[in-house]
Amino acid sequence: MEFAYISVDVETSGAVPGMYSLLSIGACLVGDREQQFYRELQPINHHFDTDAMRVGCMGLQCLDKLKINPLYDPRHNIFSPKAVLELLDEKGTYPRTVMTEFNDWVMQAAGRKEPMLVTDVQPFDGSFINWYFAKFLPEQKNPFGHKGLNIDVLYRGLRGDITARLSDLGLEDDRKTPHNALDDAVFQARLAEKVFELMEKI
Repeated sequence: MEFAYISVDVETSGAVPGMYSLLSIGACLVGDREQQFYRELQPINHHFDTDAMRVGCMGLQCLDKLKINPLYDPRHNIFSPKAVLELLDEKGTYPRTVMTEFNDWVMQAAGRKEPMLVTDVQPFDGSFINWYFAKFLPEQKNPFGHKGLNIDVLYRGLRGDITARLSDLGLEDDRKTPHNALDDAVFQARLAEKVFELMEKI
């Protein structure tokens, strides 16, 4: 079976799907990084972990012009996660719409190949993707099924060293915005491409 490797990153309001919300999804096709997907979502509730929100909101596009207001600036001590979630209620896209569009994009990007979810932390990103498909698109099977590839673990196996880190690859980090889901997915795809290249030399 031939796979289409889809690099995916998510930003969330906390660590547990269903208890907390997806804030954004970013994805691109490994090997053709110009094929991209990015959406910001309406939250499913207003539950949040403050530390998670400080990270997850750093790259939200809906905040780009609002960070002059400290309530919307995750780096400020009076940052308000509640204010951001209320903004996403208005500016974000309904989750069912996002998951429908994401499913369509994945299938288009994969073509005749089998989609394979590629992440840095599979139990985190993969669990949110799976939960959102099950919750908001129950009639449509998760296009990734139960398949997933943790690029960090793959690299450690390739090196035969459990302490190996992807930073050892020496790729320049060209991400423009910290914790923007799309920027992270694209950089992650670059890492995957490098690991695959090394595997071909074995």
